[in-house]
Amino acid sequence: MFISLISAFVISIILSGIQYLYKSKSWLFFVLRALTYFFIILLLFNPKIQQKSRVVTKPKLYVLADQSQSIKFQNATQTLKLILDSISNSKLSDKFEIHRFGFADKLFALDTLNFSGKRTDIAQAINGIKDLTDKSTSPLILLTDGNSNKGNDYVYAIGNNDKLNIYPVVLGDTTQYANLSVDEINTNPVALKGNRFPVEIFVSYKGNKPQNSTLFIYDKTQKVFQKKLSFKSNDAKVIQAKLPAKYVGQHHYRVYLSHFDNEKNTKDNSKYFSIEIIDQSHKIAIISDIIHPDIGAIKRSLSTNKYLNVKLFRPEDKIDLKKYATIILYQPDSKFSSVLKNTPLNNVNWLIITGLHTDWNWLNQQKIFFKRDFSQTKENYFPVKNNDFSLFEIPALNYEKLPPLVDKYGKISFSQGKTVLFTSIKGIKTKQPLVLVNSNPKQAVIFGENIWQWKIYSGIQGKKNEFNRFISSLVQYVLLRKDYNKIKLDYKNVYSQSEPVVIRASILNENLERNLKAQPMIKLYKDKKLMTKVPMILENDAYKIDFADLEPGNYSFEISDTSLKKQKRGGFSITDVNIESLQNTANVNQLKLLAKNTNAKLFYTNQIHNLINELSKQNTYPSHSKIITKKSPLIDYKWLLFLITLLLALEWFIKKLQGKL
Repeated sequence: MFISLISAFVISIILSGIQYLYKSKSWLFFVLRALTYFFIILLLFNPKIQQKSRVVTKPKLYVLADQSQSIKFQNATQTLKLILDSISNSKLSDKFEIHRFGFADKLFALDTLNFSGKRTDIAQAINGIKDLTDKSTSPLILLTDGNSNKGNDYVYAIGNNDKLNIYPVVLGDTTQYANLSVDEINTNPVALKGNRFPVEIFVSYKGNKPQNSTLFIYDKTQKVFQKKLSFKSNDAKVIQAKLPAKYVGQHHYRVYLSHFDNEKNTKDNSKYFSIEIIDQSHKIAIISDIIHPDIGAIKRSLSTNKYLNVKLFRPEDKIDLKKYATIILYQPDSKFSSVLKNTPLNNVNWLIITGLHTDWNWLNQQKIFFKRDFSQTKENYFPVKNNDFSLFEIPALNYEKLPPLVDKYGKISFSQGKTVLFTSIKGIKTKQPLVLVNSNPKQAVIFGENIWQWKIYSGIQGKKNEFNRFISSLVQYVLLRKDYNKIKLDYKNVYSQSEPVVIRASILNENLERNLKAQPMIKLYKDKKLMTKVPMILENDAYKIDFADLEPGNYSFEISDTSLKKQKRGGFSITDVNIESLQNTANVNQLKLLAKNTNAKLFYTNQIHNLINELSKQNTYPSHSKIITKKSPLIDYKWLLFLITLLLALEWFIKKLQGKL
């Protein structure tokens, strides 16, 4: 900078001297012009000076205040205001850069206190603050009653790598009342008559003293299960029960956990679930005119199901088909006409297995849903799984490695039906069916013999049960003549205002198994007026929809699935009872866990000064200082221009007075 100034001074002296001292001496004009040149050169060089300053950055302190209505219902609004004032006016403001936020179901900047939130999502608020933090560890003061009725469990909102220490301050009634509750029930929506179906029940106890209780399950007024339970402090249990399925029909069960003396809240000691019991005890007739190992393999596989009674017949035997739920025709020919003379084959539920002994001339004349243009040449047909098949679950056999089925060569044509397995011939995959099913009436066909080899191969591969399931699935599909309700709903008839309306639907396939490939849609109506139409989301083997912020009133809905072409309707009401008003005590235990998981401490409202002292003395949150070097022009260019203009004007004016212009 100094070199620039000296250089500017020397150049200005030289230029001005040449102009006003070399030819004619005029010291006044010499000085004026030298100053003008000096300022012009300074303007061109623009010399800068460096200024160093120390900047201290305070650590950030986040204050998160619960603005839900539960704070108002617990008469803690004034307490929260006083705490906020205490924090803002304390020595914490000298150490920290304080940022205040409010939350209910969402996080927002705290400008005014209103306590109007209808739902509370503490986890979402914590995650929102977590996104604002930088790489350094930051403290968070959480002012709340700890009751969250929306979103995830906030205790685990902070991971091991998150640098956020949460100091909860408990608002509201901190009295901890012991409580028993039935939390969740898991079971399949369908059970078989004569069977025992499993029920999984999750129960919990919150309290410091051990308690005893008894779990009951009632089918209407009849007690079907009972178990004594002993709980330790803050305990949880999973009870496995197997209930008898005695009577066909829809059954509604009540799970009840007996309350102990002086238990304040007994509303959550009960929970309900429903299940449909169906009769699946059936007689099956296998009819064959030949002896073949396929028949023994099929009979043994079906006999693993104790609800299936399998009998073998020859075509000439007298068979009352009305006594049998279905018939299996093994390689039928014209001799089968005597069996079917009173019952046309196209009106019977059957499974047909064809092969080299099948009389295709006779079978093609039976007016069934498929035909084969056959020749006398035999062919090996290898199975290929149809991944788009969704009527029922295809068991997990290694289809690509199974031995081939043998049948006469020829193209199969069918007017209806869906392919379970395609065929591969000499390594070329085709769209010809190897296993085909029809829905009206329920019928199935296997195009080829030697399926017994599949059973042997599956046994070698350790998948014997999968082969049995394959045969049972085909037969069960044919057996289920009744149009069972394949959409099972799980929802409440009454919801309180601002409580999430959760509707779950279990979609069953044609074999009454859970269908995980369905695409159900739900239409929601209020007063018969369509409000919305949205798809349901698959979650834990069922489909779910969550409606929020619905106004009080009566609603109806319709769930439909295009794959089943079925609909199921239901309805519910929303009352004006506020869910926030039901939470009349603080959740101290959850807040303690949150503080522990984030390496912090829990405080009560009468310990605010302790909290302030704790944070002000903490060395975990140091201030950071840094030196900032700032370069700035030596002289403001506006003043230089003004001086240059002033000097030139003064020189002109003097010359004008002396008559030199």
